Amino acid sequence: MSRLSRYILAAVLVLFSWMVLSGWDGDSRKVRAVDAALAAFMLLLALGVLAPRRLNVALRIVAAMVAVGYFAYFCGEVWALINGEHQVIRLGGPSALMAGVGMLIFGVPALIYALGGVTTGWVARVFARARGESASDDPAR
Repeated sequence: MSRLSRYILAAVLVLFSWMVLSGWDGDSRKVRAVDAALAAFMLLLALGVLAPRRLNVALRIVAAMVAVGYFAYFCGEVWALINGEHQVIRLGGPSALMAGVGMLIFGVPALIYALGGVTTGWVARVFARARGESASDDPAR
């Protein structure tokens, strides 16, 4: 990613976080907590985008937040299924199956990156190609 595109993306993330926090006047405490978490997520992502090598910890925290979010979503949907809630299995609809698929596709790789700082799967191949390395040079393989 070029330096200019990283600066533009970081500026957009900072502006979005400001937009999220600008409407606090009439919000309840619960909405403010969600808004603060979303703004923190975007600001950490902006920091990680600006300096991906130096501030790798910011990207790892963002990945941990994604993993925790998918795990909580999966647990909530399984809990609803256990309590007898009728769940229609359709693409994009909330159900325990879709939450499990989302956790496998997004949550598990995010957790791997958050804990070890290692990219997996096609992301590792794309980043290796962008750095001019071959996929066989990847130490995770």
